[in-house]
Amino acid sequence: MIEPKIPTTVEIRNLIEKIEEEEYRYAFMYQFLIGGEVAEVSGKYAPKDRDAHRVEFEIRGKKFPAVLFIVKNIKPKHRGKFRICAIPLDSEFEPWAEPLYNWFMNHKDKCPFIFSKKEFKAGRNKRYYQWKAEEIFNDLMWYKEGYVKNGKKVERRLNPFRASDIRDLRRKNLKDFYLFDELDLAIFGAWKEPVIDLQLRSDIEQVFSTELPTDNIMSLKKIAKKYFEKLFIPIVDLGKEKEPFHLLIRNYADLLKRYERAKEIIELVQNINILGEGKLNAPFFKENMMLILEILSPCDLRAQFTSKIASLSTLFEVDPKPLIELVKRPEVVGSIKLIDTWLHENEITYDPNMIRTWLNVKTLRNMEPIHSKTDPKKFLKILDYFGEPMSLPPNYSNLWTKY
Repeated sequence: MIEPKIPTTVEIRNLIEKIEEEEYRYAFMYQFLIGGEVAEVSGKYAPKDRDAHRVEFEIRGKKFPAVLFIVKNIKPKHRGKFRICAIPLDSEFEPWAEPLYNWFMNHKDKCPFIFSKKEFKAGRNKRYYQWKAEEIFNDLMWYKEGYVKNGKKVERRLNPFRASDIRDLRRKNLKDFYLFDELDLAIFGAWKEPVIDLQLRSDIEQVFSTELPTDNIMSLKKIAKKYFEKLFIPIVDLGKEKEPFHLLIRNYADLLKRYERAKEIIELVQNINILGEGKLNAPFFKENMMLILEILSPCDLRAQFTSKIASLSTLFEVDPKPLIELVKRPEVVGSIKLIDTWLHENEITYDPNMIRTWLNVKTLRNMEPIHSKTDPKKFLKILDYFGEPMSLPPNYSNLWTKY
């Protein structure tokens, strides 16, 4: 039996880059980058040049150029609304972004993706695009999740890979490789995720409650900033993409072990916080069972390490105001240094390595995921502190285990 050819993200990107006709090549690039439906590229909801804007995002004091694609939503629930797809312009992170933006700018006030030689008609244009996809992806297959066809529910099945499957591939790429959460996926691609948290559900509904002010770039950037920083992973790392075992519970015993360990940590945190409330009028750590469970899961990829470092940092980033009132040196800033100062001023015995570890975790958090923009010597020095061989890129799985 011949194994079906189910493509990876890298394989699809390579096929797209080899398309000779520019109008098709850029169209498929666009569909992939926005996680778009076919009609959002070549049909009734196709873009025009004014649907791409060059902007800058400020992240931790640094400015990063980006392109904002304003996508007309085809989903029935949000039809007529917009979604905002922000893509880094730096070719280190996305080499397709700048050429695609220039392609938009070269098609003033008209659809940049027209394949019919006659006048533009949405239906005909869409069919040409789908036919081209069949030609490009002719020997590939893709698993369709459960869907409804002719009034009947169809279970997950293997089908030929078509243009519409690019959207599913991009969703998997954003979720597994860039670690987009439910709100990120909803804002970026209008994907429906199984939302449990009521506040999160409310946030998603608010994004799509009214038409976005497309003439107000600041408003659009504010929406896109929720997920934008997660896209700063070098494109070369995509070649190492694999199934996200770091996101899975491998078996029941693994789940039970993680849960019991998380309970132990929460009880320890609660005891420490009782001491903190009694002496500092402030907690040392945040008590978050779900966050600790996620931190305890395995770590296989750089993107997962980045996410975990950020999560770990939030546990000991408490409100500094109650701490400031207790120290004799009000110029000290940051909750960690304030706790260190208070312990020192009150001659309380403690392990200095505890403070050093917290500070190094925060430094790692501030370096990731854009550590190529930071001092590599500083990064290597922190690797040495945690006992990891001083080489780039590090073994993220080993590094996380040593925490």
